[in-house]
Amino acid sequence: MKIFSDAVDIDGLASCSLLLLKHQEQCPTFQLLNKGERHICYGDDNSVSFANDDIIVADLSMLPDPFENPVVGELFATTIQVAKSFTIFDHHATTKKYEEQIKGLGIKLFWGAKLCTAKLICNELFPNDPYARWLSTIAQGNDFPQDLSATPDILKLGNDLQKIITLYNSNNGDGDGFCPLRDLVLTLRESGWCPNWYKGDYTLNQGMAHDLHCYENLVSAEKYKAVANQELFQIGQFTFVIANAHPLLMDKQVVRALRDRYIENIIIDAYILISSEEVKICITQNSAFDGKNFSKGRFPAFRGGGRLDDVCGITLKTLITKDTLIKYLTEFIG
Repeated sequence: MKIFSDAVDIDGLASCSLLLLKHQEQCPTFQLLNKGERHICYGDDNSVSFANDDIIVADLSMLPDPFENPVVGELFATTIQVAKSFTIFDHHATTKKYEEQIKGLGIKLFWGAKLCTAKLICNELFPNDPYARWLSTIAQGNDFPQDLSATPDILKLGNDLQKIITLYNSNNGDGDGFCPLRDLVLTLRESGWCPNWYKGDYTLNQGMAHDLHCYENLVSAEKYKAVANQELFQIGQFTFVIANAHPLLMDKQVVRALRDRYIENIIIDAYILISSEEVKICITQNSAFDGKNFSKGRFPAFRGGGRLDDVCGITLKTLITKDTLIKYLTEFIG
């Protein structure tokens, strides 16, 4: 048996842990994938053999390629045919979109709206297990914080776990990130990481508390560095603040820190964060800068977001230097 699961959040890791717990007698192997690696189980990648094996995929949304690209579709169908069984547990809309085609290939699909994958697995495989129900509720609260089934203490615990997972993923560029992630999957199979959970005491064990402390220290140091090294650029009629940021800090916390520095002195059109993995353009509420057209012109695969803290976020999944980005902005603004 081979299990594939998402590597980036609690739901993916908890799902993998529960599947390992359920099928432990079959000695399954498992692999954690980021979204860019989904082709390993959904596409034309043949690096892993599925022949005569039971395959389970959890919390990895279906790629369109097997159903939109005939070549990939043929290879994927062959993969399904040689496997002993193929099962998907998932809650993403893209998987639901291809439900009919997925089932037509003989794949067993468990899907549910407004339920995280770990909760789907718990409901199907562990309906009466208190620990599995509790672990899946942590994942549910992290994926759907508006779900009232998660108490404030559960939400905080989920937030702390997510910080630890994010820390481990941020170390992957050094080649060791996935070792702690794999260890965490194995740890989550049993309750020793939070030994008094059944009493309502959600204190982490010593090792995980240490890693959470490491996350907080790293974020504090990197936030200071990003704010200290930011630069102000005037391009045409627009003013931008551009800062290099650690991948852990590609969110509102650094934008807030940058904004607080300029809030009384100058009108900023956008705060731009550049990391080793992506670029975030945070356009202020009253700015006339057309960030979406700029992004579409240079980066067709950009992702836009809603307004948060008076900024509109645009994410560019690309590697780019500050100088190149300034060049592109100058050419766009004219």
